[in-house]
Amino acid sequence: MRNLGRLGVGVMLWSLVACTGVAEPADGSTTTTEHEPSAQATTTTVEPDGLEFRIPTLSEVPPLSDTDLLSPTVSLMGGGSTSQALYNGIEREVASCMQQRGWTYAPILQDESFGDPLTVGEKREFVGEYGYGIFTMPAPTSDPTREAIERNSQYVASLSPQEKEAYRQDYDGAVGEGDAPSEGSCLADAQAATGTMLFDEAAMNEMRELFVGATSTPQASEADEAYSRCMAGLGYDVEVPADVQRMVMEQGSALPRAEAAELELRTAGDDFECQLATRIPWSHAVDLEIVRVLVERYPEYASGLGGSEP
Repeated sequence: MRNLGRLGVGVMLWSLVACTGVAEPADGSTTTTEHEPSAQATTTTVEPDGLEFRIPTLSEVPPLSDTDLLSPTVSLMGGGSTSQALYNGIEREVASCMQQRGWTYAPILQDESFGDPLTVGEKREFVGEYGYGIFTMPAPTSDPTREAIERNSQYVASLSPQEKEAYRQDYDGAVGEGDAPSEGSCLADAQAATGTMLFDEAAMNEMRELFVGATSTPQASEADEAYSRCMAGLGYDVEVPADVQRMVMEQGSALPRAEAAELELRTAGDDFECQLATRIPWSHAVDLEIVRVLVERYPEYASGLGGSEP
């Protein structure tokens, strides 16, 4: 049975692309960008549909307030919900559907008390209390997620081969790992019921192409370089935030947990402040441009932005 935890990866698409700076369109289409000798605002065109959006320079973007969305595209994808809330809603729908079809299925729920921060202020609060959440999270007394997975596995093991096949057909259409569920299956119906862009393949492919266009520009490099200089001023030799988290994990693993947590909180605070002065406002401005393009093409998803629609 597939692990629906991959939903969180989809919701954090921008973070992954922004950190690596490398991505390829899923359909093999090409991206062309007007490159300038230095970081200047440019218009990027994404083929084959001719989507155009403007990439600002870092000096053009205004600072963000605590009420600003951390990533408008994440809100657009998830309909304004955290990935945990969206995931849990799908799991509950799947459990209800499977029960109606005569099967037993325990919803595999995630802890929503540590949901993805959606605004700058929520991110600031999370970083101040938990850093990256590596060495700072309290140890759970139980693991309801693992327990639900084990109950489902035991139930499926008790079925005959014919029943197992029927169960999988009802669950996701018996598709392979990583494939989209078949129409009419409980998982497909639950995903469609969310009404979110995250499960619209065409819209998500276009968003990915737009991200590739944005992160392949001199302006993206300018934001990364500004972040690196900010961190260097605080004593860190890093290029992107992923370098900082890797450093915390490596150094913290050799320390007592209390000292590792102290290192994490101090470093994560510095990291966040440098990101807030460079990468976050730039990516937010790019997000708004991408959202503008996508909402024009897919207006049915505009409600996911709440009051922040551009």
